[in-house]
Amino acid sequence: MAIAQSLAPSSSTAARAARPKARRAALSRVVAGTGAATGESARRLVAAFDPAIPLASAMTPPSGWYTDPEFLRLELNRVFLCGWQAVGHIGQVKNPNDFFTGRR
Repeated sequence: MAIAQSLAPSSSTAARAARPKARRAALSRVVAGTGAATGESARRLVAAFDPAIPLASAMTPPSGWYTDPEFLRLELNRVFLCGWQAVGHIGQVKNPNDFFTGRR
């Protein structure tokens, strides 16, 4: 909902511009101190991944991908903090306070 609301029109350009910075600052606190150095457990989890496994034989990722704080930091740094993530179309949030979910 927060992402969709950030796409909704706002009466203040300054308020709209401040939202992504505030969100990024909050996420940056989570990943503070994790520049190039990645924790050993996160490195082990990534090393265990085999992209050559055919999709038909693939299984769910290890539970550590969902629970390890170092893996979370790595994922935030490498995926989510590198740029904008498309979550929907602007037509889905035409009016202030509009939002959408993954279900119809």
